[in-house]
Amino acid sequence: MNSQRKPSNQNMNHRGPMRGMMMIEKPKEGKKTLKRLIKYIGSSKNTFILLMVFVAVVTTLSLVGPYLQGEAMDLITITPEKLADPNYSFPWEDLLLMLYGMAITYIFSAIFTYFQSLFSAKLSRD
Repeated sequence: MNSQRKPSNQNMNHRGPMRGMMMIEKPKEGKKTLKRLIKYIGSSKNTFILLMVFVAVVTTLSLVGPYLQGEAMDLITITPEKLADPNYSFPWEDLLLMLYGMAITYIFSAIFTYFQSLFSAKLSRD
């Protein structure tokens, strides 16, 4: 008895490679589809462009916030090297700058996320 299994031809007629159980399919005509999408947006083109700007800003701010948190954590971490230095003093000013930066980042992130959701809802209604 042969214990080797033959590959199933069940998914051989589909386009695209299989990844796990999900099928990944490439569009036949990507440029043509994009042109139709832009034509469909039509009069809402400015809203769409503004929405994409808000998406880019929110994405950038969502990366800046954790970066600043990491920098603040590095500032408050007292290592043996810092303790061994007789001239070491805790960097309060730097820590306050990081905290102000984080507050500004998260406030702007919340504002831009709010406007992003407004423009997204407006675009879906048009």
